Amino acid sequence: MTDYGTQYGPYSGGYRAPGTLLGSGGEGGDTLGAAGIGLQAAGAVSSAIGAFYSVKANQYQAKSQASALEFQQQLSWINARAAEKDAQRTLLAGQREAGRVGQQYAQLKAATLTRQAAAGIQTGVGSAGEIAASIEVAKQADQLAITRNSVHEANASRTGRVNALNRGRMAGVSAGNLRSSAGAMNPALSGATSLVGGAGRVASSWYRYDRST
Repeated sequence: MTDYGTQYGPYSGGYRAPGTLLGSGGEGGDTLGAAGIGLQAAGAVSSAIGAFYSVKANQYQAKSQASALEFQQQLSWINARAAEKDAQRTLLAGQREAGRVGQQYAQLKAATLTRQAAAGIQTGVGSAGEIAASIEVAKQADQLAITRNSVHEANASRTGRVNALNRGRMAGVSAGNLRSSAGAMNPALSGATSLVGGAGRVASSWYRYDRST
């Protein structure tokens, strides 16, 4: 008679409970745990590299923007100098035009006085004097209009000069701030900080794994 209790019972060598062939926490579990920690370590290194290049990219971008602003600043200085030259040329042209008009009126007045004298009219008296005075008033009015227009145009040019200078100053300040920000960025430090944080997490996982084995 077969003794099933002896042959297949818990004290016999012929029966094994389900799952005991792999064991609980045996070699297979150890391998998976070590592999998981290895992947975690690789992830920490990858994150550190990503942090390094992310800060490096931001640094390059800040420097590039600073260079663009410095170029704008140089253009603003050039435009400001050009605007001032335009203003000076406008004023000089106005002075020359006013002088030319003055000469024309002087010639007209001289010709008028000559005709009056040839006609036996006493110059500077009565209607002859009024004609001479009206010529002088017309000359001054035309010269004043020319001067006013040239000053107005020159002021417009100088307003443009001031605006260009302001744009240049603002661009310079912004460029300086960007370069300061770029200088303050430390890709290596960011990468190292990320790596240290990841290493701490890996060490914690290893400690828990080591205690469980």
